[in-house]
Parts: sequence; structure tokens; C-alpha cells
Amino acid sequence: ARASEDPEATDLRDQLVALDEEMKKGGETGGWSSLHHHIFMQLFRAHGLKATPKFYAEAQNKLPSMNESDILDHMRWVGEHEARQGKRRMLLVKWRERRAELVRQAAQADSERQAEEAAQRRRAEEREQQVQAERKRKITEWRRARAEEHRRVAAEEQVAAREHARSEREQLQSRLQQKRECAEAFRAKREAAKAQAARDEARARASATRPLSQEDRQRISARNAELFQRKVQQAQQAQQAQQAQ
Repeated sequence: ARASEDPEATDLRDQLVALDEEMKKGGETGGWSSLHHHIFMQLFRAHGLKATPKFYAEAQNKLPSMNESDILDHMRWVGEHEARQGKRRMLLVKWRERRAELVRQAAQADSERQAEEAAQRRRAEEREQQVQAERKRKITEWRRARAEEHRRVAAEEQVAAREHARSEREQLQSRLQQKRECAEAFRAKREAAKAQAARDEARARASATRPLSQEDRQRISARNAELFQRKVQQAQQAQQAQQAQ
């Protein structure tokens, strides 16, 4: 607390002010002239500040305008004035000591406040460093996870691409195999048809020398119809094979 806010320092200051006001009433000489007060104090000190009969006699001799009552009153005032001065010195010492103590306490409080503020700043800096470290850790972890995800997706895409290429090759091979099988079947049927036609032609030439019976004519007609139907089917299959290519 400042001296103006401290009750003890305020009380000491108020006592000093009141004492100063009281001391001003009698002035520095207790209402006497400076010369008379100076002579009185020289005699009083010469007698060890004691009111002896000899002191009174010398005082009345050197201060003929002052009677015994005046000298007694002034001596009483001097005693009170000295007491007030002693009290003032004591109050002033106490006030200065209290003010010095308040200054010391204020300095200590300020030092403690600065130390606490420094500690708070250090704690705040440490928290900020922890936050920054945690942020960096999360960013690093996020980047690592993202890179891992990219690698995983790329690997899956490569596997999918290889699987797609393999499937395409297998489908192509299957289509080629089907085409080869169709072509082979077509050739086999064509050869069979040629052989059958040759046999039919041989039988026809062999039977040309004799009249055809009704049964022979029906059989030849059925055979010709069957051959025609086969040729139509073979032509359709060949056309479908070309379209598939």
C-alpha cells in the first residue's frame, strides 16, 4: 500500500500536522522576544535545565522586565515545547520508518508481481510451445496418413489395372478361341457337305440309268432341302463371326 493509503502512516502524518499546528501557536520563543528567550535559554542551560533558586535570581537580574511568574510560565512553556519537539522527532522517525517499510513492501510486492508475471509468461510460452508441437505432430501425422492413403490407392489402382488387362486378355483369347472353333466347325460342315454332295452325285449318276422311283425322288428332295438349310445356317454363322470381330 502507498503511504497515503496506509492507516498507520496516515495516523502518524495527522499527528505530525496537529503537533506542528500546536507548536505554531507559541512560536519559536513562547511569546517572548527573541532576545529575552535567548537570554533565558542561556541561563537555563547554564544551570543544567534545572529551576534552582540561583537560576531564578540570575533570571530576574538579567530579565528585570520579567517577574517570577513570567519566568515560571516561560520555563513551563520551554519544557512543554521541548517535549513537543521530542514527540515530533519520535513521530517523524516512526513516519519515515513506516514509509520506508511501505516502500520496501511495495518493492517486494512489485518484485513478486514481476516474478509472477514472468512465471506466467513462461507458462504461457510453454503452453504455446506445446500447442505448436502438438499442431506440428498432427500435421506430420496427417501428411503421413495422406501419403499412406495415396500409396494404398495407387497400389489398388495398379492391381485393378493389372486385373483389367488380364480380364481383357482372357476375353480376347476367349473370343479368338470361339472364332477358331466356329471357323473349324464351318470348315468341317463344309467338307461334310461336299462329301455328301459327291456321294449324292455319284448315286445320281448311278441311278440315272434307271428310272427314279417315287421314294428316290422324295429322298433326293429331302436331301436337297437339308443341304440348302445347312448352307443358310453356315452363312448366318459366318456373318455372326465377322460381326463379332
